[in-house]
Amino acid sequence: MNWLVRFSLGLPARPADAKDVRDLLPELQNHNWRPAKRHLLVWLTDDIYSSDEFVHALRRWVASVENAQKSSSSPARWPAQDCPLHLNRPHAASATGDEDSELFLRYQLAAGGPNSKPPRDSFFDLVRKVHPEADRPREVILTDPYIYTDVSEDGLEGGFNNLVGYLNTLGIEQSDDFTLTTTPSPKRGGKTSKHNLQRLLRKRFSNLKFKDFSPKLAFHDRLYIVRHKSGALRGLFGPSLNGLSSQAIVLMGELTDPQPMQRIKSWLG
Repeated sequence: MNWLVRFSLGLPARPADAKDVRDLLPELQNHNWRPAKRHLLVWLTDDIYSSDEFVHALRRWVASVENAQKSSSSPARWPAQDCPLHLNRPHAASATGDEDSELFLRYQLAAGGPNSKPPRDSFFDLVRKVHPEADRPREVILTDPYIYTDVSEDGLEGGFNNLVGYLNTLGIEQSDDFTLTTTPSPKRGGKTSKHNLQRLLRKRFSNLKFKDFSPKLAFHDRLYIVRHKSGALRGLFGPSLNGLSSQAIVLMGELTDPQPMQRIKSWLG
């Protein structure tokens, strides 16, 4: 049971650990399965997990191996030197493996439109691909100026519930300690709307803290940035949350290029 020692010490899972866990607990593959015992003490740590919490943490730990394997099996750069992604990139002509010359796969998609499902599910699928389950968020930063407006331009309600769905998709649980950072200058949403949303979120996430980013920053685009426990900054762009239930055509994608992500990091601190 070497995997349990590594898990208890907070060490990353290895492929061999993931295999041992799956062989011992094949039930983990069934997300509807719940353990019968109510409490479980994990030694070597000061934490006491309920059985459900332990199973959830173990699923995330094993999934981190799968995410790492997917990343390592994807090409870091396009082999063809005339690939369009090489154009207009610094040092592209003399790439030597340094960080500036790395090419990244981009998750981008268009969703919505006539005779199609609203983009909500596609957006949440993208969130799952961008953010690893094993690295919990400690700050969620939203630049959407309509964040405190529950109703979309189409007159459809659901913006607040979509925000809850986004936070759940990030893997944030009810007792997790994290900060939600939003715009100090929202549009079409006053103090009452802000109060209503924060009250809703506090019911769902008991250790949530709120703050605004600097009023000196004025974002035009809707950016969904997550600062993870590891310190990594990841994110995506897309529509307003209150528009995810409409039939409007939207473009969304992962923010992967180091240059804009570095700029975003310098702006947000």
